[in-house]
This record gives sequence, structure tokens and C-alpha cells, in this order.
Amino acid sequence: MTDTKNYITRPIYITITTIVILVFSYLLPPKFQIAGVTLKRVEIFSDLLQQPEEDSDTNFNDDFFNSDSGGTSFNFIQRNSDVLKAGFPFMELADFISSRLHASVVGQDVPLQGNLKQLKKFFDALKNSHRKKIRVAHFGDSIIEGDLVTSQIREELQKRFGGKGVGFLPIKTQDITFRQSMKLSFSDNWKEYSIFTSNPEHLPVSVGGEVFIPQGNAWVKYETSHFIPRQKSFSQAYLYLIPDKKFTLKYKINKKPHTLKINKSSKLTVENLKVKGKAKSLKLEVPSRSGKYFGVSLEDGNGVYVDNYALRGNSGVALKNIPVSELKSFGKYLDYNLIILQFGVNALSSRTRDYTWYKNEMIHIINNLKEAFPQAGIILVGVHDKSQKKGSRFVSDPSIPKLLRTQAEIVKKTHIAFWNLNKAMGGRNSMPKWVKANPPMAFMDYTHFNNMGAERVAELFVNALLGAKQKAK
Repeated sequence: MTDTKNYITRPIYITITTIVILVFSYLLPPKFQIAGVTLKRVEIFSDLLQQPEEDSDTNFNDDFFNSDSGGTSFNFIQRNSDVLKAGFPFMELADFISSRLHASVVGQDVPLQGNLKQLKKFFDALKNSHRKKIRVAHFGDSIIEGDLVTSQIREELQKRFGGKGVGFLPIKTQDITFRQSMKLSFSDNWKEYSIFTSNPEHLPVSVGGEVFIPQGNAWVKYETSHFIPRQKSFSQAYLYLIPDKKFTLKYKINKKPHTLKINKSSKLTVENLKVKGKAKSLKLEVPSRSGKYFGVSLEDGNGVYVDNYALRGNSGVALKNIPVSELKSFGKYLDYNLIILQFGVNALSSRTRDYTWYKNEMIHIINNLKEAFPQAGIILVGVHDKSQKKGSRFVSDPSIPKLLRTQAEIVKKTHIAFWNLNKAMGGRNSMPKWVKANPPMAFMDYTHFNNMGAERVAELFVNALLGAKQKAK
């Protein structure tokens, strides 16, 4: 009887083996030798990986700012590789695969430009971060809402220079549904006044432009998140308010009740809430109309704290409505060493031919910040790429080059630093590459970064920031 064999599975095995060999070949370094024989890496995705387009309208040479800097690279993707390592028994190979995956990520390192010497105080302060708190204020529009970009910058700087905790948080926030660095919940009887909605009574506001008044017995609860390693707990909690009367504050640390006597004051008061050990939650219970509340700061020792101030739908010009006197009162406690301004996408308009109005407003705002925070270096982040549909394609908003030139003029006029995020993304028509990246780095509105994209933006920014250290002397 003839013995017959089933060969139907052979094509499947051959296909799988071929794919494994191709992927391994792709993961090889550019020059790899075995027994003296050089193996060449196979670029199996070469047709898919396009080089970023250069756009002379979005790039500025050194002569414009009279300054430039080299950079040292820091890898935020390392945090994602830890997940790979956890389920991968071959650690060295996991590291190698992670580095190859990172090599294909969109975006490119772009150095800071402009007046880098005004960052010297910030870099000098970093040298003493083990002995004091270094504070950074990150202002922006919806691009940083949900603590996006900010939380990744915070995590990397804290990892290198110390500090734990999320820093300053308002009483209420619009991004509670997607904020990953902290869970916020609150009663519905807080009345909010702000510079970007309404403040008819001209109440004093925080650095973020907000103030909250309890209309009845109100509460707010902060709970840490496990998503970001150095923001999972806090050992210090501070409440920022102007008490309108003498009252007893009730609060809970990890569900354990505490009380604190608060005295009436007409000025900003910062109350130290007692925390024993590592805390993961704080709940405040305040009586009706007991004062003007601004927020809390959750911290853990010396190091770097990066505060997120997101102004949804705003071009940044609303910051002019914060009086310098109020900024200075907060500056006594939040003495910022660095201020980042990340606005622009809400100023874009095809009907705007002249951005002089925007330039004048932002110059005024920057000068106010300089007066209120004289120790702070300031960095303006250039507007990122944003697409609009043209036929079947998504192309860059035609107003972007004009606004970028205006932002460069603002930087030169105010003698601050500039980081060209547009160029770091890849320049003109780069947003579709971020949307179509694997994994995607931006949402399909072709405007906003997702969490992975925000992490990449933060990585590129930190590269540029710390790479400017030598030029800041």
C-alpha cells in the first residue's frame, strides 16, 4: 500500500518562515556581520515610510534668531518598551526590537532657536533640583488639554531631576473624561469664573485664569492614576484660596478625615494639608460661599513640577486678561523657572491676511509674564501642522506659514526662545503622516495629537530643551 503524505500545510509554513526572515532582516542594524560576511538590512516598509517634506515657509535659519543649539536625545518610547519586555523573555532582543520600532516613528529633532541665554537661570536651577522645587508652567490650547504633552514632559523631567506628583490642579476641569494623569470629580454647585468664559465681577483668578465659588456645601476629589509612574502618589498637598470668612475645612487623605481652621483673608492664602506617607486621594469639603478657590498642588519632595494650564479653543490672547498683580501674588508660591507657551492653531484663519494684532497681543502677554516671573525663561512653541481636506487629500492649512513667521517675529521682539514644532513634525503636509502612522499619532480630525502623539511631541521638546543647555551659558 502506497504511503501518501499531506503537503497542504507546506505553503503556510514557507510563508510564515519567509515573513519571519524578512522581519528579522528589517530589524538588523544598517551594517551587521556574521563570520566576516556583511548582511544588509531589508527595508520592507521603504515604500510606506516617506521622508518629511521641507517647507521654507515653516523653517527659519540661524540668522533670523542669531542662536541655535545642538541636542542630546532622550527616548520616551523606552517607557512603552517596558510593556514589551514584561511579556518577552529575551530582554536584549526586546530592547533591540523596541529601538527599531522607535526608529520608524514620525517626527524629527529640531533645536531651540532665539535667545537661549535667558534659559540660563532655568538650567542653573536644575543643578539644585535635589535641594529645591523647580517649577514649569505650560500654557496651551486644546493640544495640551487632558494634561497631554505636559504630563509626558513632567514625567521625563522628574525622572531625570527628581520630584513626584502632578503639581497644580484647578477645582474643576473640562477634561475629566480623558485626563490620564489624575482623576477629578466634583459637586455640581461650584460656580466658575474665568478669563476665557465670563468674569463680570472681575474676581481675582489663578495663573490659569480661573476662580471657583461654592454656591452651597461643595466638594472636589482628586485621585491619582497608575498610568504615569512618577504621578501615582503624593506626600504634600497645598490648597490655594482667598478665604472670605473664618471656617473649618474638612478634607480626607486616603479616606481618612482631617480638619483645618482657616482664617479670613483678603489675600491669596496657601494652606498646607497634612499628609502622612504616600497618598493617592484627596477630597475637600467646603462650606457655602466660604471663599474664592483656585486649586491644589499635589507634590512629593524636591524636584521638577510642570503645571498644565489648558485654554480650550483659545489663541492665547485671553492671558492678557490676568492682571500682573494677580500673577505676582501666585508667583510668591509658584515661582516659575520656565514658561512654555503653546498656542496658535485657534488663531489660524484663511480670512486673516495680517497677524499684526496677534503679534501685539502676544508681545503684551509675554512682557506681563516677564514682569510677574522674572526668574523664568520663556519658550514659544510654533503652531503645529493642521490639515484641511482638499479634494481627496488632506493638506496643510494655508495660513500656517504666515502665522509661523508672525510667531518668529514675536520671539525676536521679546527676546525669548522658539521651538518650531511644525518643522519637528516634518513641515508642510506632515499631519497626515502622524494620523496614518502605525500606531497612529494623531486623531482623524487632522488637528489633535492622541496620547502616543503627545508623547512623541514631548520627547522632541525635551530633546530640544535639554540640548540647549550649552548654548544657554
